[in-house]
Amino acid sequence: MVMDGMAVLKEFVSFCQQNQLLPSGSSVVAACSGGPDSLALVDILWRLRETWQLRICVAHFEHGIRGEDSRQDAAFVAAFCREHGLEFVQEAAAVPDWAASHGQSLETAARNLRYAFLHRQRERLGPGAVIAIAHHGDDQAETVLQHLLRGSGLDGLSGMRPQAGRIIRPLLFTTKAVLEEYCRQRGLTPRHDATNDLPDCTRNRLRLELLPRLAREYNPGVRSALCRLAELAAADCDYLDGQAAHLLREMARPESGGWSLDRGAFRDLPLAMARRVLRQLVQQLQGSCQGWEARHFEQLREFLLTGESGRRLSLPGTFQAELVYGTVHFHKPLQPTAAAAAMPLQIPGQTRLEFFRCVVQAEIRSELPRDVGREAMYCDYDRLPGPVRVRSRRAGDRLRLAGGTKKLKDFFIDRKLPREARDRVPVFCAGEEILWLGGWRRTTVAAVRPDTKRYLFLQLKNI
Repeated sequence: MVMDGMAVLKEFVSFCQQNQLLPSGSSVVAACSGGPDSLALVDILWRLRETWQLRICVAHFEHGIRGEDSRQDAAFVAAFCREHGLEFVQEAAAVPDWAASHGQSLETAARNLRYAFLHRQRERLGPGAVIAIAHHGDDQAETVLQHLLRGSGLDGLSGMRPQAGRIIRPLLFTTKAVLEEYCRQRGLTPRHDATNDLPDCTRNRLRLELLPRLAREYNPGVRSALCRLAELAAADCDYLDGQAAHLLREMARPESGGWSLDRGAFRDLPLAMARRVLRQLVQQLQGSCQGWEARHFEQLREFLLTGESGRRLSLPGTFQAELVYGTVHFHKPLQPTAAAAAMPLQIPGQTRLEFFRCVVQAEIRSELPRDVGREAMYCDYDRLPGPVRVRSRRAGDRLRLAGGTKKLKDFFIDRKLPREARDRVPVFCAGEEILWLGGWRRTTVAAVRPDTKRYLFLQLKNI
């Protein structure tokens, strides 16, 4: 049964509310090619603009692939926006030339350039703005089937989410047939992209050949079944990711220039959870898993399980893993460099320490800081024996501890810290005395007392 226009609008509202996609007052970049899916999306947003107090910017990207037809698409969308009083922006690019020069397929290049354009428009609208894409249930079925044929895991079978970062997909609840009928009932005359009718890429062949055959010969409701699979897999993934995040917090911690992981705790994890923990760790290291394939994660997992202390493994991107007894350190390769000279600390204020790949925030507080982790320290500001500076270790350095003094060299040996990593530990000094080994140990220099009135608080953050 095909829904009428009002039913589609009600379902749209319900889906957005259920998934918290478009709060009142949202700014939204609506990607519109001029086809029935994206034209229906823009029309629905236009109908809701006053009720939801939406700021709508319609964005059209012209790929330079279909010649005059493509330019007419842009003109059509521009005219629609003028008629409806909507903000319109467009950009054009010679995608075939760009794809050839960057060694990408036409489909991949078009997608990369289009999304780059959409994100620029989103940033222009300000914080909180989102990009609305007209992907619908049929697109979801194609995505899941494509991932299945590639041998995807549970994450790939989750397909497209209603929201992924700043991208929303508020039409996933419906189908292309429903959207075409919506356009007909609303008197809209969308453009038709003839390239979608050509079985010249995997996605088109799935839509034009494989899915119709599966529907004819195996299951008439195959598209609905694939969408249902995506919903079930997404729910399982969300739960497993939550568990993995909890485990990662327990067994790993950020350190200067990277992260460290408790190898023993990792070895006890079930296979499925170990893979998820590694995926989340990589996301923490480099912001995404771009450049990583399943084989890379398996190489890393095997390395953590069987590698000997002192071994290193180069990872995709700019990081490497290094086994040091019971700990795995993830950091960028440490190049031989001269030790960092002493640098004065901005107090109060922020000092960027490029050599140590971190920033230190210094504050003077009147109350004792609480919940201080290894990445922070405090001391009595008025009892500092000299100006606070930060530098690399030096021969002969000693730490003043509660039980006496200890050579810094011996301290690092006891902690099993590799030699090449020791120069990257920031040494905070007050005058000639070591105050703190950033992220490792605070000394008794300028220790707080009951009569302390001003506290120096230092906190490290990776860059």
